[in-house]
Amino acid sequence: MLEILDLNLKLEKKQYKAAVDRLETELALLQRAVYENKIPVLILFEGWDGSGKGDSIGQLVEPMDPRGFRVHTTRPPDSEEITLRPWLWRFWLRIPGEGEIRILDRSWYFTLTMKRLEGELDRSAWQLAMEETKAFERQLVDDGVVLIKFWLHLSRKEQKQRIKAWKDDPYQHWRTKQPRGQTYRQYDDIFEIIEDTLARSSIHGAPWSLVESEDHLYRRVKVLDRTVETLRRALAARGVTPPDPAASQAEAEPAEPVEVHA
Repeated sequence: MLEILDLNLKLEKKQYKAAVDRLETELALLQRAVYENKIPVLILFEGWDGSGKGDSIGQLVEPMDPRGFRVHTTRPPDSEEITLRPWLWRFWLRIPGEGEIRILDRSWYFTLTMKRLEGELDRSAWQLAMEETKAFERQLVDDGVVLIKFWLHLSRKEQKQRIKAWKDDPYQHWRTKQPRGQTYRQYDDIFEIIEDTLARSSIHGAPWSLVESEDHLYRRVKVLDRTVETLRRALAARGVTPPDPAASQAEAEPAEPVEVHA
């Protein structure tokens, strides 16, 4: 599945700016429409270390009203969660309310990937856990949650170059000290698990959006475009006409030119 992606896809800066200006304007209007129509939205970001998940999230939320969204970073479970709670419990706590957008920087898929990679789950246990996540997602979708899932893809060569570049970057150097700071060494093993995950976890109403991420401009635009497209479809499915950015811009423009005097 991932092998068919064209990682050479790029955008020129002029193309990027035109696309981002249009998509950010539309996304801001869509957020308002989601709020007014009480539609909960949950957006998951998964992908290789260094693929630009944080950057994509930053680009996505830039045009949004901060009162209408929250971003959560998935952390390891604490001792109480491990001993007393079902493993999906902490994700239930992050489900959006009516009209709210929530964004997960990694999700239940990351948890299962690492557990399988590190040998905590054998294949049969992993398959059982995957069925739990599919049932969880079906329940979300059946309850009206708009679920958007992104996988940001890189080649092994590109990931290795990016991770090694962190060592010379004072703002990124700390990442090389993390347990996953050398994950490019396990690229092939992770690739196999991710292919298995993607094949088993696309459900009706919540397919994966695979994002070619070697060019950061292309990645940003594709994430914005898929988000806008999905929200427009969600509104239309509920009988709501999606907002028209051109009409909104025309309404915002003054009827007569305004003179500015020095």
